[in-house]
Amino acid sequence: MHISLLYLHERRANDLSLWLRSIAAVESIQVLLLVSNETQHHVHKLTNDCNHHFEIRNIDTPARQELNPQGNKLQSLFREVSYVFGEFKSRNKQSLSLLSQYPNTVLITYDDRMPSLISILKSAHTLKIPVFLPSILTATPDRKTQTSNVLQEKRFVEKVLAIFARGCCRNQLNDEGRLYYSPISFLMLAFQRALPDNPWAKGTSRFVSVVGVEAVYIRDLLLDFGVPIQKMSVTGLPVYDFMDFSTDQRISKKVLLLALPQYAEHGAMGLAEAMSNIREIFQGLSVFEGRIVVSLHPRMKREDYEPEIRKFGYECATENAEHWIKRCSLFVAANSSSTIYWALMLGVRTLLLNHVYPKSDLFRHFESLQYIEDSPSQELPKFVVTSKANWDQLIEDDQKKLSMELVSDGHCGRRNLEIISTLQSRPA
Repeated sequence: MHISLLYLHERRANDLSLWLRSIAAVESIQVLLLVSNETQHHVHKLTNDCNHHFEIRNIDTPARQELNPQGNKLQSLFREVSYVFGEFKSRNKQSLSLLSQYPNTVLITYDDRMPSLISILKSAHTLKIPVFLPSILTATPDRKTQTSNVLQEKRFVEKVLAIFARGCCRNQLNDEGRLYYSPISFLMLAFQRALPDNPWAKGTSRFVSVVGVEAVYIRDLLLDFGVPIQKMSVTGLPVYDFMDFSTDQRISKKVLLLALPQYAEHGAMGLAEAMSNIREIFQGLSVFEGRIVVSLHPRMKREDYEPEIRKFGYECATENAEHWIKRCSLFVAANSSSTIYWALMLGVRTLLLNHVYPKSDLFRHFESLQYIEDSPSQELPKFVVTSKANWDQLIEDDQKKLSMELVSDGHCGRRNLEIISTLQSRPA
């Protein structure tokens, strides 16, 4: 069996590694790993953890040159447009040339909305290579997500494009009338006939053949966003294959696990401001009677955070979050963390930190969750000691939404392999 796997952004390494490990637990396969300049020096993060056979090819465009600052804003805008259009065309041409050498492959992508990935998906579509978008991490559709970083001088352009979009492609706008893409990316993708039908949800690109989803409930949500039901397959998340759902492993002494939010790493703020917010969280947790363990995401530098963690008398976890989440009695995490699904599946009471930009409703469908909307130093103390009324019934209902009985069987990797095998056997 042969697949081509996109790895263009280093922050996806852990998610892709887990997916590859779930596949390797069933079968060793041939993997054409398509990397970028950003990721080519980090391929060990994917290749060291499993026994697949890897071939590695760089599919990136040349490094971006600094745009000439001379000229007025209009000239600068035209240069930016020229670069974005040229970059898409260059990557599309390069991937066409490379993928044409592997006609029997299945292209695996972790997203169908990023322009850098769409250019490659379009190449696969042209070559009649099937594209599989597996469920690698949480993918709850959210029209509040704002991904475009619109510069002030481009706001007028965005407003004009929003009027255009409202008339001919309404799904490109959220409830506030904002575009999902930046104005230039929107223009470029529209010109290339490569816009996803509804970018606020994964799987709406016409270039994607099959969409893996983590639960029946998520499938139904994506259906409302326009993803055809025959295009979706419920697989669960790869992490479920490595989780033990059979016994309750919570230790007798109370343990609170905090998955430290990546405010600085996600670019929401600088490190100094992030530390100020984190101190507020630490203060709010101090009422908890028991051990407080703080888990850092692999992208976070331990030396930046551990001194502050120790100062409050908390433990800095040396094991990953998966190890602790099944041993804790209370879990606290940011509003975008995929670990929230783990906690729900394991029946752990969970508090969501939703007080810092970007606020999100990604998990609004799960009634057992409790939200921290304002100052955590003020709100956390009352939520730490008080759970929702009828919480036991609420968590049971949430586990049904996550199709726990279906996806906790340890066969997510096998289901993904079956999809790949089916795609490879389809006539071109």
